[in-house]
Amino acid sequence: MARKPQNDASYDKARDLAESALDAYAKGNPQQGDKLAEQAKRTNVEAVQEVVDELEEDKNDDPTSYVGSKDETAKDKRQD
Repeated sequence: MARKPQNDASYDKARDLAESALDAYAKGNPQQGDKLAEQAKRTNVEAVQEVVDELEEDKNDDPTSYVGSKDETAKDKRQD
């Protein structure tokens, strides 16, 4: 995993924007998510890639912990 460069404000801002983009997607607002994701990439692409890498690591650690996994979808269907 990449490490945060010291005193790099663009890194922090890009991570915040990327995380806000994820929140927007989760709340069902893909247009806002896309806008924030693009802004994050323009600010510091390495920081955004680190957020993506962390998500991938989390998904691989517990594939049922994220929305949209096959197991989660199956649980939702059983509840109907």
